[in-house]
Amino acid sequence: MVSKSDKNLNLMLKKKSINKPYPWLKVLIGFGLLGGWVGANVIVFTLFLFESFLRGPWQGFDFQYFIENIFEGLVVKVTIGLLPALITAGIVIYIKLYLRTFRDWLALGLLGFVVTIPFSLIAMTMVGSMDLELFLLAILVGLSGLFSAIIIGGLTIPKS
Repeated sequence: MVSKSDKNLNLMLKKKSINKPYPWLKVLIGFGLLGGWVGANVIVFTLFLFESFLRGPWQGFDFQYFIENIFEGLVVKVTIGLLPALITAGIVIYIKLYLRTFRDWLALGLLGFVVTIPFSLIAMTMVGSMDLELFLLAILVGLSGLFSAIIIGGLTIPKS
């Protein structure tokens, strides 16, 4: 049997969660500071794995060199990924995304992918020629935006 005080307590908990403001500053700062760095390191890790598998399974993977390379060019990595990360954060803040279900996580990843692809394609066209290898690299950059959005979103976006 539920007493009147239990109903009131349950109602008050629901009201508190509804009135809680969206942490837009946390999301903006998290994506702005870490989005480009995480995305660039996803690309670097993928390329390291691809290069090591060309030589042989795990024989050529130099983990120490990879760890050293994570912090190398930190300012450049953050600067390159700053605009896509801030656009992703802006859209997340605008729609007030909460990560409650798998669908929300999927939407966040697709948002990171869709926002990152145009920037990579613009960078590829600046090179001069567009061929299949550069297009695959643009897809890899888009996937790094996907993983970066999921990782940073998991750290900064509220779950409920």
